[in-house]
Amino acid sequence: MSSIHAITLDLDDTLWAIGPVIAKAEQHIHDHLRSRYPRIGQQYDVDRLRARRDEVRTDYPEIGHDFTALRHRTFELLLADCGYDRGDADALMAEFLEARHWITLYPDVLDALQSLSARLPLVALSNGNADLERLGLDDYFVGSVNARGVGALKPDPEIFRAACAALQTAPENIMHIGDHPIEDVRGAQDFGMKSTWMNRRANSWIHDHTPDNEVASLHEVVELLELIG
Repeated sequence: MSSIHAITLDLDDTLWAIGPVIAKAEQHIHDHLRSRYPRIGQQYDVDRLRARRDEVRTDYPEIGHDFTALRHRTFELLLADCGYDRGDADALMAEFLEARHWITLYPDVLDALQSLSARLPLVALSNGNADLERLGLDDYFVGSVNARGVGALKPDPEIFRAACAALQTAPENIMHIGDHPIEDVRGAQDFGMKSTWMNRRANSWIHDHTPDNEVASLHEVVELLELIG
C-alpha cells in the first residue's frame, strides 16, 4: 500500500447511524406541520411527505445532489399547494435541519477521531448536509467537502477531486473511509484513492470490486494505520 498522508471520512452511517436520525427529524417536522400548518399536516403523513420529496427530486433533477435544496423546494410546494405562504419554507428548513443534527455518534468515534486527527489531516467527504461545527466535531477536521458544495454526489469523481484539493494531496496518498460499496469504495478507487470499507453491520461483500481494507470501527482504522506505518 502506498504511504497514506491524509484521510477522507464519510459521515452518515460511518460516524453515526443516519436512518434513525432522519426518521426522527421527519416525524418532528410532521408534528410541527400539524401544529403550525394543519392543512398540510392533515393531508400528509410522514410517508406521504417522504413520497412528495421523492417526487420533487424527479421533477427537479438539477438539485438532485442537494438534499437541503430538495427539502426546501418540497416545503415551498407543500406550503403553496395548501394555501400558505411559500416564504415560510426557510423557517421549516431551519426546523428540519435542527432535528437532522440530533445524532448519536457510534461509541468508537470520538476517541478514534482524536487519535486519527493527531496523526493525519482529516477531511469530511459526504453526500449529506451534516454540519461539523454544529455537531461539535469540526476541531478534528481540516476541511469538509459535500455534494451540495461541489454540485455532484459520490461516486462522481468531482467530489473526490475536491477532497484532494482541500488536502493538497495526491489521490494515491489518501485513504477514504466510508460505508457505501459504490459511493465510497468504488468512487474512491476509481479516483485512485485507497478505500476502506466501514462495515459496522457485518454485511457480506457482494460486489465485483474489492475494498483495499475492511473495518468494523474507527478503532480498527487506527490499528490499520499503525500496521502500515
